[in-house]
Amino acid sequence: MHFINKYSQLFILLLVSYISQIATAQQTTKIDSLIKHLKQRNGIARIQTMDSIFNYYYTKNIDSAEKYAKQMLIESKGIHNDKVLSLSYNNMGIIYLQKKNSNKAKELIQKAIQIEKKQHYSRQLASSYRIIAGIYNAEGNINKSIDYVYKALHIFDSIKDYEGVASCYNNIGILHKQNRAYNKAIKSYLKGLLLVNKHKITHDKVSFFNNLSIAYRYIKKYDSSYYYLQKAINTSQKNNNYYDLSRNYLGMAKLLMDQNLQNDSIRIYLDLSLKVAQKHNLPDIASTLISKGKWYYLLQKYDSANIELQKGLNLARKQHDLLTQQYALYYLYKSKQKKGAYKEAIKDLEDFVDVQDSINFNEAMAKINNLQEKFDNEKKQLKIAQLEKVKSLDQKIKWMLFIIIAGILAVSIYIIRRLLKQRKQNRLEKERIEEDLKFKNKQLTSQALMMMQKNTLLSDILASLQEVKDVGVNTQKDINELKRKLKRSMHSEDDWELFKQYFELINKDYFTKLKKINTKLTPAELKLCALTKLRFSIKETATLLNISPDSVKSSRSTLRRKLGLKRQDNLYEFLNSI
Repeated sequence: MHFINKYSQLFILLLVSYISQIATAQQTTKIDSLIKHLKQRNGIARIQTMDSIFNYYYTKNIDSAEKYAKQMLIESKGIHNDKVLSLSYNNMGIIYLQKKNSNKAKELIQKAIQIEKKQHYSRQLASSYRIIAGIYNAEGNINKSIDYVYKALHIFDSIKDYEGVASCYNNIGILHKQNRAYNKAIKSYLKGLLLVNKHKITHDKVSFFNNLSIAYRYIKKYDSSYYYLQKAINTSQKNNNYYDLSRNYLGMAKLLMDQNLQNDSIRIYLDLSLKVAQKHNLPDIASTLISKGKWYYLLQKYDSANIELQKGLNLARKQHDLLTQQYALYYLYKSKQKKGAYKEAIKDLEDFVDVQDSINFNEAMAKINNLQEKFDNEKKQLKIAQLEKVKSLDQKIKWMLFIIIAGILAVSIYIIRRLLKQRKQNRLEKERIEEDLKFKNKQLTSQALMMMQKNTLLSDILASLQEVKDVGVNTQKDINELKRKLKRSMHSEDDWELFKQYFELINKDYFTKLKKINTKLTPAELKLCALTKLRFSIKETATLLNISPDSVKSSRSTLRRKLGLKRQDNLYEFLNSI
């Protein structure tokens, strides 16, 4: 790619900034007019005006957007209009999603969905599906995110809402990108962009340009990436979309860094991104500061890198943004290590591990919550089916009551009541047993997940410490002592004892039965039996047992022989039959 020289580029950026200021003055006049009209309006008209103000501020000043979204919700509840109430729930849900509070965001969007389903507000329902898809995506639940995106796509397509269809293609592209299917993502983006151009839709253009640029950057097609990113910047400036403009400036800096271009253009774009984010109080200030610190690190300006990275880390901590904290701590560790400040580097590494542990714990809890939610939904469906069966039975009984004599009628009613009471008692007992089993399985799965995460984290720390070289005698002694402690922790049997207790609560006398088959089974082979019964993969089993995947395969072969299994026998089925 042939880039223009730094002075020409700076001139163009300043010129565009000047043009943007003129457009801003025009937009300011528009927003002033809306705020003026707001004071003169009441009821639904007033709330619709607040929605317009919210949409204006959302990409420019998130605090102002939040102020009007909250006021919208308060006044919507007061006038008892379902359409504006669901719209207000959506706007507040978007604010909470932006602030990374996915639970609150989900709660509000679900309220909007309930209203929209009941009142058949198709377009608003499709929009709510898109928003909740974004929430599930933020939580890492890709399958649910995909489900809701396609629900939204079907509705938008049925009502010929091409802007909505295009937005769904944009979301589908994002999901492909997360799965590293970059070419599929690009096809989805281009499909949506074709609709945008065909129907002259302006709302989603910047997002398409930006996402195409990122996808092309990941597959190292830098010319295409630069082309779409420049279009995104131009469109953001034209529309005074400061939220996207700050991110696009940062994206341009990252694009140049990916190509190892050590010129002033990177600094210019980083400074522009930071200036826009700070001026309009956008949430990307921490990310920009950390990217600037990374750039100084690549230039081997470690003092400057540490300053910018620390500022970004402090801000990310205030925002409770774990992923951004992790990114900052990693480069602080690397920068201080290069500078020779090993004690400080180790402290940053320890903090990095703590943050990573929190992230892994949150991800594990999200998975458990997802499983619990799935179980609850299945239980609700079962209950509905049972109620339908009971209802059907009641109808048949009513018809019979018309043709039987009074005495038989009384006896029949008595018998039916006894049967229903017994059925209810049986169902409640069954549900209690199922809940108890689910809880124990949940404990067992959680314990295994934590053991696996612990071993993975400890292995990562050992690998990182192994890379630290040329340190002083005292520092090396400290590191060796830390490595010995980590290795002892990886071989701790306390976790396995707790795991065994949970396992035997669900699978009574399981290990005793195995010993009856072959008394020479070792403790390690008993662990392997338990993990195989629980359907853990070879890789997961290797992590839990702290051995290599090849060793797991070899151990399974030995175990089959000791259990007397033939070549065609399935080990998993055999262990589950005991």
